[in-house]
Amino acid sequence: MRIEVARVSFHYVAALTFAVLAAEGCSSTRDNCEDFTSCPPTAPSTSSGTGGSATPCGGACPGDRPICDESRDWCVACVDDRQCAVATAARCDTDEGECRPCDASSQCEGVKGGGSVCRTTDGVCVECGLDETAACGPDETCDLVASSCSDVSEGSRTLCDACTNSAQCQAEQACVQTRYKGINNGFFCLDVGFAFSCDPPFKRSLMDRETIEGTPTNVCGFDETTTSCPAIAASTSQLQCTADGFCTPSGGGASEETLGSLCRNVQGVLGSVCTYGCETPDDCLMAGPLSTCGPQGYCGTPQL
Repeated sequence: MRIEVARVSFHYVAALTFAVLAAEGCSSTRDNCEDFTSCPPTAPSTSSGTGGSATPCGGACPGDRPICDESRDWCVACVDDRQCAVATAARCDTDEGECRPCDASSQCEGVKGGGSVCRTTDGVCVECGLDETAACGPDETCDLVASSCSDVSEGSRTLCDACTNSAQCQAEQACVQTRYKGINNGFFCLDVGFAFSCDPPFKRSLMDRETIEGTPTNVCGFDETTTSCPAIAASTSQLQCTADGFCTPSGGGASEETLGSLCRNVQGVLGSVCTYGCETPDDCLMAGPLSTCGPQGYCGTPQL
């Protein structure tokens, strides 16, 4: 009878021990977990907790969590930002022991495949950003589209030139989103102000137009239903053409798509050149053969 009682007591104690260990979070990928000291612990419930019932750092930590957080006796991926060296995950979440997207530029120092600035919109380390354009060199500006330093210097872009930062435009200009027939058509430098203060062909006010920095502003623009900045630039340079919507570069070569351009004969210019549609002379260039708006509805008088 004493032997049977002893057996019952042993099984009762073993069952009770198993229940306690299970409640503490002991788990294993093995089918039979009799050796409880080898079961891996669960993650600490708090940043200062001791983890589960076993000691994982007593053995080798796995490759994805190779560091032993000795204060919690827990295998982690990092204990500070220095162990997080990837541009897309440069911040150490010390509570979870995992590398996460950055939220401050100080976390980006020494990362691989990135820069020293944290782009907080998505937590990626980049070369430069809207609030940290000084990260680029003295003859560079921050390309706010690519979040990288560009060799385009400040103030080097002129009216209707493509841009990736308002600093690239000249004084009293902004890098704004333009449209062609209601569809966004890229960012270009345009004068800040209203139509009455600007020269042709920029005599149409574009109100609350978003700059590349995300600030709405009023600029002097053009008829976006008929033309575009590239078409105006092609007309200014009197580029040759063979079909509407395509202009030949000044140095020759294959024609390039130019939204809003028309291929027409113009008084005083040999061959067909790129021009664009107009309603009044204010839509056309200030001077030269393309400064008039004839009855045919495009800038430039056709040859007689």
